[in-house]
Amino acid sequence: MQPRLPADSRLSALAATDLVDAPPSPTLDGLTRIAARVLSAPVALVSLVDAHRQWFAGLTGLTGPAADERSTPLSRSFCQHVVAQSAPLLIPDSRLDPLVA
Repeated sequence: MQPRLPADSRLSALAATDLVDAPPSPTLDGLTRIAARVLSAPVALVSLVDAHRQWFAGLTGLTGPAADERSTPLSRSFCQHVVAQSAPLLIPDSRLDPLVA
């Protein structure tokens, strides 16, 4: 496991990518299409978590307001838990998991 960056360093590194609030990236969207196909998953995302929301730098299969806005608030983000725990998150069924249900 890699060492965890302090929050301010992580957010500075994220800002330096210029990916948050960037226009849709055909490359990252293509990567999500490949991932979805290989994993037989209906949705695939390249997610970036800032201090207030989860931004989808790449997406496929997502519909509705989250897809239109390419983001969700942290309150609806599974990825916030990965950032907070600095560890992989495995949730077999989100409807049954108390962390995200």
